[in-house]
Amino acid sequence: MSDKIDAQLSPNANLEQLKNQAKRLLKDAKAKNPHAKRRLERAKLETEQPKLADAQTVIARENGFSTWTDLKRSLESSTPESSSSSYQLSIENIDQIWLDSTDLEATEHFYSQILNLPKTGEVPGQMLFFDCGGTKLLLGKAETCRPNSILYLKTGDSESDIQATYNSLKNQGVKVGDSPHCIAQNWNGSDHWIAFFHDPSGNQLALKTNVPTQ
Repeated sequence: MSDKIDAQLSPNANLEQLKNQAKRLLKDAKAKNPHAKRRLERAKLETEQPKLADAQTVIARENGFSTWTDLKRSLESSTPESSSSSYQLSIENIDQIWLDSTDLEATEHFYSQILNLPKTGEVPGQMLFFDCGGTKLLLGKAETCRPNSILYLKTGDSESDIQATYNSLKNQGVKVGDSPHCIAQNWNGSDHWIAFFHDPSGNQLALKTNVPTQ
């Protein structure tokens, strides 16, 4: 019985890109990233001491092949005409954003009770899901919190709104940066206000609002 996943290799795929994907997966798996571990488990492969061959097999199966060798043969047998394509990407929106969590209990309290984001689901002991204005925010269990891109959370369109939100976070013991301040005038004629803060795992977040000029 084949363990391949019902998928299809992208017409723009090349072997070098897929090799790099396998290397990144192996690196994440060795760092105990739960998402990488689930990918290995889904392919029924070693998760505690994975090897490059395991990661390559995962990439192969996620692209509709049983083995890495089968995937390589398919790419090598493709002619330049068949590998090129008029296929155009169709990205609709950001489906979800991942942040590391070193303490899921503290994370759940912070995002649901302090930021008041609706919790939409969980994988017990591994992941929490929240809705942030239609974008799924995924907090996954990790030993350490890696540097992250800053998530800017929109508040009401006034100085008093962002200041009140900032004060509420500060009063609840949240690690905050400088008070809300205007950093620039936006192209639409409004003042761009921000204030930075951190969640319990150390992820940097920010409050943001565009205050219409008078």
